[in-house]
Amino acid sequence: MKKKLKNKKLKKDVTFFYSDHIEKNTWVNLKKRLKNKGYKTRFSKKLRRKAEIGFYNHDLNINNNSKFSIISLHGMDQGRSSWPNAWKKTRWDLYDIGLLPGKKWVNLWKISCNDPKANPRKGVYEMGWPKSDDINSTSFKQKVKKIKKKLNPNKKTILYAPSFETDNKQLDILNLAKKMELNLIVKHWASKDYKKYSDIYKNTLKMNNISKKNYKDVYIYPPKTNIFLYLAAADILITDESSVMYEAMLFNIPTIIPNDWSMRINNSNKPRKIMPSSDAYLNCQLNDLSKNISLTLNNLSKVKKKIKKQKKLHFSYIENSSEKIFNLIEKIISNDLSYKSINIKKPIKRSIFDKIKKYF
Repeated sequence: MKKKLKNKKLKKDVTFFYSDHIEKNTWVNLKKRLKNKGYKTRFSKKLRRKAEIGFYNHDLNINNNSKFSIISLHGMDQGRSSWPNAWKKTRWDLYDIGLLPGKKWVNLWKISCNDPKANPRKGVYEMGWPKSDDINSTSFKQKVKKIKKKLNPNKKTILYAPSFETDNKQLDILNLAKKMELNLIVKHWASKDYKKYSDIYKNTLKMNNISKKNYKDVYIYPPKTNIFLYLAAADILITDESSVMYEAMLFNIPTIIPNDWSMRINNSNKPRKIMPSSDAYLNCQLNDLSKNISLTLNNLSKVKKKIKKQKKLHFSYIENSSEKIFNLIEKIISNDLSYKSINIKKPIKRSIFDKIKKYF
């Protein structure tokens, strides 16, 4: 579908809005790319601040004050409980254009595009995931190499990165790592300044202290560091409902989820049953976790080939996402071309989404 922009006389001035460090990390590579091309760029946590061109990826329904606004995903599993229509909860009609990371999200959007809340004013574009841009760069590989040097070279490595640390889940993985003689990398996201999740932060401090005292091959990294570095250093990811399982695919890393864990966002709420993503490589009961980790590690080359195929559904333009977005912004600013958004003349039926879900 082609749509022409009216001349807004946009300046090469871009603000990247974020509400936490995870959202901020999404834009780092794109910000660098635009800055190198002569754009004025900045980060801002003031989501209602005026801007010339504003990029957003929060999951809050608030009006923006950008001359031209661009919305992307908060995370790869955004609104999973409402799929295929994640836009029931997170409106994109408040923005000019929307960016999608890959084929699966394009299909979700096509199924949902009859909902006015799913439709930005000027169109939706398949643009990839900017965080993928530097995963094969020399500087990134050097950082990963330093991490790997600290690990026990005689052991395989599991990365534990949950969405919410509650109910002593980390101790389950710690005991498993000790029993199986594996390196354990621990990466939580909640930091001290997130007052809303003070319980989660206190839980992580407690679990990390216990882990360090009880196992020599545990490696704990700060919340605001780049989790891609640890994904690149690991053999298997263990998580609960975190969207990091999708980003693990960028490194062909399988995710295994203990499906009898409990989930809650603090220590007071009543726990609920975990809802493992159907896109995870495997989910199993905690008692079977060690057996399934062994099977996965023993067949790692075959498993990685399977993940490599799967990631093509979730991520387009790997390592070239920022370049694609830059070219789109240039067209928008030049205002002398029509630009093509995803075709919605024939929205796909829900059955196709169900087939995709069943396949994986």
